[in-house]
Amino acid sequence: MTTPHRLMGINDFVEELSRSLLRAPLKDRYADHEEFKRHLAALVEGFLKESLDTAQTPYALWSGVAEPGAQGIVPTRAFGQSFTPDLVVDIAGRPTLAILGRFVGSRRSAGDHLAEALGKALILSAAYPAVFVFCYAPQGAVHPSGLMDREILMDLWSRHKVRVVLR
Repeated sequence: MTTPHRLMGINDFVEELSRSLLRAPLKDRYADHEEFKRHLAALVEGFLKESLDTAQTPYALWSGVAEPGAQGIVPTRAFGQSFTPDLVVDIAGRPTLAILGRFVGSRRSAGDHLAEALGKALILSAAYPAVFVFCYAPQGAVHPSGLMDREILMDLWSRHKVRVVLR
């Protein structure tokens, strides 16, 4: 990966993260969502070190809900519910990117995972400059199959700054 310029924009940042996760080593099985989330956090942390440390840009990766008065993820309230991303990338003291990770196992259908993540991402997009959805299906159950799918994915980014990566 090339070292990004210090003033890399959110579009470039998210695109580089997408490429990094598409190449990253992933397991065929995870014990649960928490194990997948920890692995995803480690991969994102590695990407941040490679891309932001070299540019001397301060950052933090948050993975837990903040205690009152502390830094961390602040849930987004909508429709009487709390919506919390799995991870948040804070760049230079600002929550910049909410990340949702989904491992498609055998318990629920790929469509259920994707629908839940996309609904949550749209709500989170009101509170964050960008939202990144990473849906991993080792059996290949999730992939954009036609022009309409690609059109939807492009529209989610252009209108809502929701980037969806299916692997």
